Amino acid sequence: MAFGNCKFFVLVLLVQKLYAGTTDDRSWIHDNNMTEFVIFGVISLCCVLFGGLMSGLTVGLLGIDELELEIKLTSGTPQEKATARKILSVINNHHLLLVTLLLANSIAMEALPLFLDEMFNTEISLAISVTFVLAFGEVIPQSICTGRDQIKIAGRMVPVVKVLMILLFPISYPIAKFLDYLLKHEHTSVHLKPDDLKTFISLHESFNKGQDVENIGLEKFQISMIHKVIDLNRIKVKSFMQPYKNFTPIKLNAPLDQKTLDKILLGKYHSIPVYEDYKSNIIGVIKIHELLKTIKNNSIVASDLVMKEPEIFDHKMTLLMALKRLEAAQDTIGFVCDNFDGKKKIVGVVTKEIIMDHCLSSTNLSERSEITEISRALADSLENTKPPKKKNLSAMRENLL
Repeated sequence: MAFGNCKFFVLVLLVQKLYAGTTDDRSWIHDNNMTEFVIFGVISLCCVLFGGLMSGLTVGLLGIDELELEIKLTSGTPQEKATARKILSVINNHHLLLVTLLLANSIAMEALPLFLDEMFNTEISLAISVTFVLAFGEVIPQSICTGRDQIKIAGRMVPVVKVLMILLFPISYPIAKFLDYLLKHEHTSVHLKPDDLKTFISLHESFNKGQDVENIGLEKFQISMIHKVIDLNRIKVKSFMQPYKNFTPIKLNAPLDQKTLDKILLGKYHSIPVYEDYKSNIIGVIKIHELLKTIKNNSIVASDLVMKEPEIFDHKMTLLMALKRLEAAQDTIGFVCDNFDGKKKIVGVVTKEIIMDHCLSSTNLSERSEITEISRALADSLENTKPPKKKNLSAMRENLL
């Protein structure tokens, strides 16, 4: 905006001079010797090129997405990291960079008509000034500096910008500080909300089938998995838990005989809860491979084995928090509790397998809820069916061992 006003002001002055002059004193080229003409021409060309460079850098540097720089700084190649680091060193001083580039551009653009006026008459000077400023001082430089090589060009021009910042510091610094105080521009890391992040990832869906795998976007299945991982912080464990009544907990002082072991092997879990007095009073968890070691010893009880402290989750806890708790405890199973009449009661079980299955499956939450209900109904209907033959259980134990 400042450049446009300055150029408009110069244009008005040139037009006034054009119509203020007489026909006799307006010739196409002033009567200067060749040396002066060449010198003024070179200076004018330098003004156009320098002004164009400043104009392009103003749009190019200040238009760079800081999120892209942070990504390159974190996961880019060594060259990309170095370039991003150089660019961030100047754009972090937003107002100082802005004032420096605008001031440098203004000096070049305002000096151009003065030298052109020494070479040509007012009409030619006006035509050349407007044409060169528009084409070579605005359109072309800005098109180049905002193209696909925007970051590369900006990185290479950082040393030039730093030199200008030093030279113009006495003028630009006070103005920049005033802008900092007035506008309070702050540079903070860009953080997207979960829904925005999901949309951002969806934009990278691949439409280029058959091309180099490294250069195409993400497949729909990949996007679906990422979306589900993001949603882990929204879904409650109560939505994905397995009913506790479907489990076979072990009583603390009960003997682990062959019948109990066979019943446990019918399940699909790697850990078994141990309770005392009543089934909701879980006091520990035993790994199934510890149980298999007791096959030949029928006199052993659960209290003789190594137990881990159970992970108890509130029913309102998110799947993400539950997964973090399981990872920290190096466990695979957690127990969901709910309040009934002011007392906590175990109502379900959540495992790592359930959470990971949700992330990898192609079904959404509503579809999975329907599938869960069907599975529970089938489990209830099969409770009274005959157990597998004993030889099959023996084979299962051998495989697990």
